[in-house]
Parts: sequence; structure tokens; C-alpha cells
Amino acid sequence: MDPPKGVLKIAGQRLPWGSKITYLGLTYDMRLVWHNQMANTIAKARFLLHACYSLLSGKLCLRTKATVYKQMIHPVLTYGSPAWSIASTSQKQKLAVFQNKILRIVTKAPYFVRNTALRRDLDTEDLLDYIRNLTSGLLDRIRQGLPHQEVQL
Repeated sequence: MDPPKGVLKIAGQRLPWGSKITYLGLTYDMRLVWHNQMANTIAKARFLLHACYSLLSGKLCLRTKATVYKQMIHPVLTYGSPAWSIASTSQKQKLAVFQNKILRIVTKAPYFVRNTALRRDLDTEDLLDYIRNLTSGLLDRIRQGLPHQEVQL
């Protein structure tokens, strides 16, 4: 896809045309297929996995390991998910596969243990279901005209 003709200026500054842009941590591409976003998300989560590997694979109790996963890695996997929830199932499935790898590291489960059993034991929702629920909740709030979050000072 060719970039559009002409120059984009904002406040007198010329903005170069690019095939992708990163804004608020989300990588948008020209066709909104989200390949770069998924690759960046998995790279960030993989970095955190390596940083927390000794905790997740160590001798801590399962509840503590699950808390480490839920507090540190899960938010990275789901950041901005309402925006990229329109990505293809194969793109989102890459994130689910990564979640399953982490759950296997946490539980030290062999290959024949089902992923549903791992999620049940760790009280963790399936990543694709979580993204679907988060997105539908946001869309419901938008339809009702309610603010995304109420801030109380």
C-alpha cells in the first residue's frame, strides 16, 4: 500500500509518513492487522518472563506464583486489548499460546495436562475470553454513555 500524496503538518511541523506508528504503547499499521502489536506484546511479556523466571519456576507456592503472573505479565499481554480485539484469531492465539507456556512453567505441568486444568488450578481466565469480556464491557459502557472509569479524589 502506497502512502498518500501530500504532506501532513501539525502546528507547523512536518510529520513523516510511515507504515506503522506507536502511540500510547500500541503499534498501529496501515491495514490494522496488528502483526507488529502482537510481536511487540509477546516480546515485552517474554522479557518479563525472563526477569521473573526464578520466581515462577522456583519453590514458591502456586498461589504466589499465580499472583506474580497476574500482576506482572498478564497486564502486559492484555494492554490495549479493546483496541486490537478486532485482530485476527490467529494473531490473538499467539498471546494465548504464550499464556499457556507461562502457566506450564508456573505449575511445572507435563505436556499431557490440559490447559483448562492449568487455568482452573491457578484460578486464571482464558486470555481470549478475558479480552472478549473486557472489550464487550467497554462497548456496553460506551453504548450506555457511562464514563470508562470514575475517579474519586
